[in-house]
Amino acid sequence: MKPQHAAALPAAVACAALLSLALSAPPAANAQAREPQPHHAPAPVRPDPIPRAPSIRERQMMMDELRREMGKEPGPRKSEELRMSEIAEDYRDLQQVNNKMMASAMRAAEPDYKMVAGSLADIRRRAERLRENLALPAPGEKDEKRPEPKPFEDAKGMKAALLALDRSIMSFVRSPLFKNTDVLDAEAAARASRDLADVIERSRLASKDAERLAKKEKD
Repeated sequence: MKPQHAAALPAAVACAALLSLALSAPPAANAQAREPQPHHAPAPVRPDPIPRAPSIRERQMMMDELRREMGKEPGPRKSEELRMSEIAEDYRDLQQVNNKMMASAMRAAEPDYKMVAGSLADIRRRAERLRENLALPAPGEKDEKRPEPKPFEDAKGMKAALLALDRSIMSFVRSPLFKNTDVLDAEAAARASRDLADVIERSRLASKDAERLAKKEKD
């Protein structure tokens, strides 16, 4: 039995020594509490992102929804490919028809009024389809209530009307709207809408006068 007690004594002494060290050492949690905590700067507040302008396709869907709410059913939905093809075609032909008409009418002392009337009808048709396919916003009330110009009675008056129309067409085709057709800039869209409204109205009035003068030439 004595050898057993002798063997157990060193183990008991070792346990007592470890316990004494544990009691004399400060708790780890208290040591951490006394240490200064690092200062973290607050996370920077990120500004809200600027909302993206709606694309032409999104605006077309918005216009369709608006027509439904107003009780006006939208026409058959065109495919995206067809709509973009028509935009490209009308954008090109609007300029070509206008350039050909202007070159002929401005050189002649007495223009071919029948040709002018036909060209103006084509310009108006393409401008109206462009406005539909581009889903442009409607012009403001001030733009719609412009005084109607007096009918022209001769070649001089007709040339002045065609020059005013030409300025509206050139303003439209140079619009930033056609630099990126995926995004519809609100300011550019409003300006393009006003220009197209001018093209449509000016071509309508000039066509009537050209038809009247063409008929007058026959009589």
